[in-house]
Amino acid sequence: MAYRATATTNTGLSPHDVIFGTPMPVALDWGLLVEDSTTPSENAYMKDILPKIQAFREIAMENARDSAERNAKPVNDKAVEPIFKAGDKVLLHNPVVKKGECTKLKRKYLGPFLIIECRPKHNYMLKELATGKEMKRPVHANRLRSLKELPNDYRLRVTDADVRLYESVTPVRNIAVTIRIGDIVYSMCDVIVSPANSGLYHGDGAAKAIACAAGDQLLFDCQEYVRVNEKLAIATPLLTASGLLGPTIKNVMHIVGPNMEDEPFASQPLLATTAVYNCFAACLKTADHAEGVTSIAIPAISAGIFGMDAWTVSGEALKALLDFDANSSDSGGGLNKIEFVCLDLLIADTMNVVFRQGLPPPQTKASCSGENDVVNDSLGEDEYPPVENIPASFPHDVDISDLPSNSVAGDSIALAEANTDNEWYTVKRVLKTKRLRGKDFYLVEWEDSPINSWVERKDLTDYALQVFYASRPPRRRRRRV
Repeated sequence: MAYRATATTNTGLSPHDVIFGTPMPVALDWGLLVEDSTTPSENAYMKDILPKIQAFREIAMENARDSAERNAKPVNDKAVEPIFKAGDKVLLHNPVVKKGECTKLKRKYLGPFLIIECRPKHNYMLKELATGKEMKRPVHANRLRSLKELPNDYRLRVTDADVRLYESVTPVRNIAVTIRIGDIVYSMCDVIVSPANSGLYHGDGAAKAIACAAGDQLLFDCQEYVRVNEKLAIATPLLTASGLLGPTIKNVMHIVGPNMEDEPFASQPLLATTAVYNCFAACLKTADHAEGVTSIAIPAISAGIFGMDAWTVSGEALKALLDFDANSSDSGGGLNKIEFVCLDLLIADTMNVVFRQGLPPPQTKASCSGENDVVNDSLGEDEYPPVENIPASFPHDVDISDLPSNSVAGDSIALAEANTDNEWYTVKRVLKTKRLRGKDFYLVEWEDSPINSWVERKDLTDYALQVFYASRPPRRRRRRV
């Protein structure tokens, strides 16, 4: 009775008012009210009550609309329209808790996923990056959240973590080459390279970190050089004291790389490429001739705030390393260890890919007795030939349409003829994709090669896939008849 007689918040009327068109009488009303002796007929009663019921219902509907708008206003003011687009990386919310799983310990978001198509009303088609599988049904934006990728490697649990992506040796002098993710300040080499500017200001990036860690002695040496010589020229190495970084680090080598925002490098990219090659070559040559120096740590010069392409920097670093190794065999230098240290994950992975193509790591087999044990890598007569006798593999596969008919069996993908180890290719764009035997293959147009070719998902960067899915026209959906 209390519910039927009480006015609700959204309509302003009680349920009895809306249904019967009159306020609900209670027991007190029945005791005090005088009964009307003139009882109207049923038709007269209906004729009198229907307009009242209609009026009450209109008032209730109007009050309900006003209440809905009033309650929705604070929510709508804070609401943000989804800005997802094709090519974005997202995480998918999964509210399902299966039997035997703990609700508190269950990971609520799955992924990462790649948005491959945008549907109406904020629905999206997703593709899992790890497996390459496309979801059969679209997902609404309410279940998605943007993937926030760290600029640095997630594997760096502490500041002095040692994460090695690549290890190899040069073919002539057997110099140990390592690509490491981390802060160059914590390197254990005799010399570390500081990517400085011409005025030796040490205002940002790795140069600032090295200057802060080394202390006043390094700043004094740099100021004294600038006072005498005004500025440090590009690709001219300068050795200074290591200051507080010693005694592990004996010297700090300052080198100025090309800045892509300054002329003439902004308008002449080839000149910048030559300059960054000279930077790496000068660092290696100077360290090799320095007394008591056996190791050097070099960052990705000009690939940071100077804005140079990471692929170009990595290629020139590899070229300078191989040329130094071939031309310094009789120099008598003591350099036997070279570290390339990158703080940015993208630059480190790019350099890792380039070095693995141009200077493959040695092939070893881990024995069953221990992880670090190395066994003899010789092969029997019935096994494959040694690694050095196998031609270097082409960085990508040839397009099937360009091969003769007898080179393709069924839907398999044939390989191209081998080329030199030092050649690597930049992806211009991804043309299309197809799935074959549980793997995703992408048709790639290369920057410096006229041949379009199919490559696997593992050979493409996430950025290339994001650009492909963002620029791909929407697929035509089939309608059921």
